[in-house]
Amino acid sequence: MPQNKIYVGNIAYAAELEEIQSLFEPYGTIEDIAMAMDKETEKFRGFAIVMMPRRRAPSRAASCP
Repeated sequence: MPQNKIYVGNIAYAAELEEIQSLFEPYGTIEDIAMAMDKETEKFRGFAIVMMPRRRAPSRAASCP
């Protein structure tokens, strides 16, 4: 199934995958979350890509304040 990929920036460096997931679950099924990690330090870089099925959910999620 085609996906919508939502760029999510300005995330706290201490954020966990579960925290990002809990923010987007109310808007529909999450297929995957790719958290950008620094190759050298292996620390989170503060942004992620949330992948959701191509339906209305991604547009609702992207319009949240």
